[in-house]
Amino acid sequence: MNLREFPGEQMRRKRAQRDNVMLALRPFRLPGVPVWCQLTRIATRMLDPHDNLPASFKHVADQIAAAYGVEDFRASLGSEQPIKFLYAQEQIPKADHPRVRIELMTREAVK
Repeated sequence: MNLREFPGEQMRRKRAQRDNVMLALRPFRLPGVPVWCQLTRIATRMLDPHDNLPASFKHVADQIAAAYGVEDFRASLGSEQPIKFLYAQEQIPKADHPRVRIELMTREAVK
C-alpha cells in the first residue's frame, strides 16, 4: 500500500504473487464453496491489522478467487459470499524470509 515502485515493477510483483499462489494451489483439490480462506502473513515486522494487512494480500486473494472462478469483488460481498477471507500474521526472526500460509476450510468444518 505504501510501497513506492515503478509501474513495471508493481506489475512484475503482482504477476509473481499470483503465479506463486497458482503453483501452491495446483497439487490440492480445492474444497467447494462457500469456503473460509485464512491468509497468514509470516514476516519479521508486523503490519497494521486493520488497513495494511488485508491490502498486503490483495493479489493473493485475487488469485484464490480466480482459482474458484469467482470474480474477486464478489468475494467480499455480504453474508452470501462464496469466499470469506480472514487475515492473520505471525512474527519470525530477522534471519528468515517472509512467507504466506493459505488455509482453506469449508464453513461446515469451521462450525
